[in-house]
Amino acid sequence: MGIQSSRPWTPKESTELLCKVFEERDKRRLRSRSRGECEEHLMDFYKFLGPYMPTAIDAYNEKTPQSSISKEESFKIIGDPGREDEEYYYDLLSEVFMLGERTLRGGISYKVKEFYAVGVVDQPRLDQENDTEFYLSP
Repeated sequence: MGIQSSRPWTPKESTELLCKVFEERDKRRLRSRSRGECEEHLMDFYKFLGPYMPTAIDAYNEKTPQSSISKEESFKIIGDPGREDEEYYYDLLSEVFMLGERTLRGGISYKVKEFYAVGVVDQPRLDQENDTEFYLSP
């Protein structure tokens, strides 16, 4: 089982964490949560966002035609980002939030509502050993 949260995440905390990471590019943990709790919560969000990735990759490639990264490479980076791919990785995940939205913050807010509506929060995770590291600062 993953890191045990002292308390369930709230939509407000989720929005705050996602805005810090994707809007402000501030990869430090929330003050009210441990680094492990923040990383695990981000992992849960990334898994939730997985079905949106093909559309986000297409949208990103349309907006950034000079990108030399193929669709196949994009999927590999999403599954196992390296530090050299970090900027592209965060740009691509930001694109997921922007699907159908005008602003990144608006997209984050919408996806947080959707995330909580489907009841993904605080469910046991069965594939802990296959988790990817996401780059939060200590």
